[in-house]
Amino acid sequence: MNEPLSRKRLLLWSRWVAAWLWEPKLLWLTLMTVITSGYFAFGPICNESTIRLTGLGLQILGMITVIIGIRSTGELFGRPTLIEAAKAWSKRYPSYQPRIVSTSFTATGAGSMSARAAVMAGLPPSSTLEDRVRTAERNIEFLQQEISAAQEKIDETERKLTTEMNAEMGKRHEELNQVKKKLEEAHTGGLYVATMGTTWLFIGVCLSTASAELVMACS
Repeated sequence: MNEPLSRKRLLLWSRWVAAWLWEPKLLWLTLMTVITSGYFAFGPICNESTIRLTGLGLQILGMITVIIGIRSTGELFGRPTLIEAAKAWSKRYPSYQPRIVSTSFTATGAGSMSARAAVMAGLPPSSTLEDRVRTAERNIEFLQQEISAAQEKIDETERKLTTEMNAEMGKRHEELNQVKKKLEEAHTGGLYVATMGTTWLFIGVCLSTASAELVMACS
């Protein structure tokens, strides 16, 4: 019973190791390219032309890699490519004849005013005490209704503003997280790709420049 369990554990561990080895894939690609270039340069046919052509190939490969890294970073932030930027620039060529732009203005005015008049009951000077008390009670009740209505409106406005503010804060927080993620991807991904391209470019320059000395060293 322990043997199947050991096999499953070994299989799971193998997957973990494979995933761990796959993480620095750009590093393995860089090393494999350098090793392959070294074999072509210093292999069975080791002469100045072979070394120089190998160096030239590494230089071109490094430049292409750097361009791809720059383009990927631009696409990540929604920047146009060089071709798109050139097309947009050519469309902005100033015309010799001034362009006539016709504009139409439409003004629509709608105004609405709502006024709520609170008319409190009044009494003539000859009113009795009982009439004055009843009128005062009605006025107090009316004021209480107005205060309650105003308080309900204030509470409703407060709830609405709170909901809108929370939604706006959540939206801004999500946008901030997206910007942070893009910056992290641009920094790490662009850095690794630039390092890989720079490594190939440096080795290619060294091979092309010192090809004669390297042939003498091989011989």
